[in-house]
Amino acid sequence: KTYEWIYDNIEARNIEMVLGLGDITDTNNGQNTPFEWETALNSFKIIDGYVDHIPARGNHDSVFWYNKTMSSLPGYTSIVSGQYKENDYCNAYILKNIGGIPYLFLQLDYTVDEGVLNWAKGVVEAHPDYNVVISRHGYLFNDGTTMSWTDSTFGSIGIIGDEMWDRFVSQYENIVLVLSGHISNDHALLTQRKGVHGNTVT
Repeated sequence: KTYEWIYDNIEARNIEMVLGLGDITDTNNGQNTPFEWETALNSFKIIDGYVDHIPARGNHDSVFWYNKTMSSLPGYTSIVSGQYKENDYCNAYILKNIGGIPYLFLQLDYTVDEGVLNWAKGVVEAHPDYNVVISRHGYLFNDGTTMSWTDSTFGSIGIIGDEMWDRFVSQYENIVLVLSGHISNDHALLTQRKGVHGNTVT
């Protein structure tokens, strides 16, 4: 119903971009079923080509099925401006002008290693005049603090919230917003911090 609502409200709500926050499927990563991804694909198709969107992979989602599904969405693949690896949509970005303001929507996988982090830094540095919005599956705990790499629901997955903030998010004055999921909550949590340049990151 979510995608039907988005489709029905594109014009009325002036929806210009839809960002996913991961866990497209319910079963554990590696145990995903074709049925789950067929259902996901049919949902994405409702808005694909009608409004720009950039889905994210969560810890429940198979890399193989995620990439197979994303590559089946022409509306999505046609607007992707760059990827960390060719034919791999786990880490990708879209450049888009909204209301005369240039945005860089940077979608990062739920696992980020040194290679991905260095790539992400390079993407942001190459677009200093763009407002950067980052989406990934895990970043904040439900108390508003950044996640540590020892979060038991993830295990050790590389560069997560604390280190992501210290080494990346806080370092660039054009990063304005980070969106994340993973942690269950009954409301939308908002927190703000000052980056090293004095800018506010929401």
